[in-house]
This record gives sequence, structure tokens and C-alpha cells, in this order.
Amino acid sequence: MSRFGGAPKCKSCGKSVYMAEEVKANGESYHKVCFKCCQCNKSLDSNNMAVSEEKLYCAPCHRKIHDIHKMAYESTDSGVSTGGPDDCGRCGKAVYTAEKIVGAGKNWHKRCFYCQSCHKSLDSTSVCDNEGEIYCKGCYGGKFGPKGYGYGGGAGALTRTE
Repeated sequence: MSRFGGAPKCKSCGKSVYMAEEVKANGESYHKVCFKCCQCNKSLDSNNMAVSEEKLYCAPCHRKIHDIHKMAYESTDSGVSTGGPDDCGRCGKAVYTAEKIVGAGKNWHKRCFYCQSCHKSLDSTSVCDNEGEIYCKGCYGGKFGPKGYGYGGGAGALTRTE
């Protein structure tokens, strides 16, 4: 933004961006028409974009370019990722900003953020973790909570069958 309160400048073309045409990504402003992948020139939105080294990429181009660089960090024969900071806690694949959920100290894909026991989708208010795995509150209580009479294990208590 200029010193005198003018419009912010587009990161791509350098011209003024007014609110009606502004798209923000990674703290920068862009025109809607300038918000494109630097490799294939495809228009981007918040669901298919990734930022690397201050450049915009669509998810397929980012994966193609950066997986080549990532190979140096993977184990040689297994093809399994080393568990870097942007890897999913369940599947181990790269997690991009648009699909990232943080829980239990790890990054997760939205599709991988489910209870280990009942496979119910979780959110930040319903997640519990134990030894790196995530559970819904019900399954966590059943597996790791107190046991015995008075804690849901006595007469008349509902029990879960798996």
C-alpha cells in the first residue's frame, strides 16, 4: 500500500489493485486476472493454489516441480516420505495450504482427518490424540478413559460394539 492510503499493488503486474478485483494469497494482493500459475498460466483459486519461493502454482504443477526436489529427502528404496513438516499425519503425502488441518501437533489432509476407530470425520473441537493417532471423543473415552463401575461400565450403561 502506498504512503498516502492508495490501493495496494499487484504482486504479479505491479499495478494498483482495487477491492472489487483483489485476490489475496500469502499476504500479497493480486488482480483476479493476474492470479495464475507461473508454470501453466491456469487461473487459480484458494482450493487449487500453492505458494513456493513467492511464486504461485496450481497444485498439479507444484506437485510436479517440487516432488522432483523432494526425492532427495526421501528414503531410497521405500518411496516413503521422511515425515517432513508438511506431510500428512495419516497418509504421509504432502499437505498443501488449501487442504491443511492442524491437529494433535501434525498436519492432515481434510480427507485424512478422521477417527482411527470409527472413521468419523473430525474437527478441531472433537479431536483427541494418543500416541500420534487421532480419535473422536467417544472412541477416545472408550479406549483410553477410566474403566469400571461408575464410569459407564456398570449395569444399564450403553456399550459400543465394533
